[in-house]
Amino acid sequence: MPTLMRRTRPIARVFGPQAVIVILLLCVLVLPVILLTPLHSDIDIYQSMALQLYRYRGLPYVVSWDQNFPGIVFIQATAIALFGNSEIGFRTMDYLMQVLTVVALYRVSRLWLSEGPALLASALYALIYAFGPGMVMGQRDCFAVLP
Repeated sequence: MPTLMRRTRPIARVFGPQAVIVILLLCVLVLPVILLTPLHSDIDIYQSMALQLYRYRGLPYVVSWDQNFPGIVFIQATAIALFGNSEIGFRTMDYLMQVLTVVALYRVSRLWLSEGPALLASALYALIYAFGPGMVMGQRDCFAVLP
């Protein structure tokens, strides 16, 4: 009885030299705009909730209140623990998450697309995130893309 063999592409060839160059350019020229963007009102609220959680172990919705689900508060508490309680601290965490998201988007896109369209998808994501509506940066939806 014949068996069906699946033909797969080697994963080691996913990151070609052009992909490395484009992704590095995105990470060096486009995404650092994140670091220069000030926090807006939503992020300020989450930052204060995260500070209560980090300093006093005050659980969200017990010690502090917001009408949304508390997932982003734990991410911001992690940013405070790693980088300090400042705008640049949270934006550094945001920058690192977006670098990982661009790389992950490219990797997943390469499962179905050739190198050019996968790079285009990564570049468009980075450009829209960095230069799109300012209220999008740092929101919980952008952190939910990665997992």
